[in-house]
Amino acid sequence: MPCLSFENGKASDEEVLVSRLIEKAVRRSNALDLESLCIVAGEKVWNIRADINFIADDGGLIDASCLGVMTALQHFRKPDISIRGTEVVIHSTETHQPTPLSILHIPLCTTYSFFNPLGDAENIKGDSTSEIAILDADKAEELLRDGSLVFTMNTNRELIQISKNGGLPIDGKVLLELARDGLSSIEELTKLMKDALNENFETRYRSEGLQLLEVGAKR
Repeated sequence: MPCLSFENGKASDEEVLVSRLIEKAVRRSNALDLESLCIVAGEKVWNIRADINFIADDGGLIDASCLGVMTALQHFRKPDISIRGTEVVIHSTETHQPTPLSILHIPLCTTYSFFNPLGDAENIKGDSTSEIAILDADKAEELLRDGSLVFTMNTNRELIQISKNGGLPIDGKVLLELARDGLSSIEELTKLMKDALNENFETRYRSEGLQLLEVGAKR
């Protein structure tokens, strides 16, 4: 059953925001090597599409969505192909080992929620105990927050996007501190993702009698 906070056939403002941020994080940052999807220049290409279904919503939809999309893209294997004249032959996975997508980098999102219980209109400067910034807020905390900030980064220390839709203004110094802390979280998530994928690949390929191939350099 899908999450009851979303309506079938009608995208909420939150869904639209998630979709736009993930598109910018993954597609517009060229996380996927588009040239590697070319089969016949100017004629045929692989069409890769990632659909996200929210089963439950306890906050952190943007971060979870980006993590899920990047995990899925790395886990996916496309059938091997060969070209015979003008014909493209798609081989069965039973006779030809499927191949992974070419991933150039792994962008992940991290979201901060801001709280200012005193209701001051001043910037969040981090020098007052009444001003709070938390990472990975749950749904109840998101409903009460006074603003949010989304970073998209990768382990190459590249800042891909910053998204702040209204809410409390933030001091530049605090922004830099949050970016550094967010990078540590993204590095940890990337490691957990890769460890889980490697474990799955070893089990999956061993059970199917396939050979686990090295794909590119360390990302």
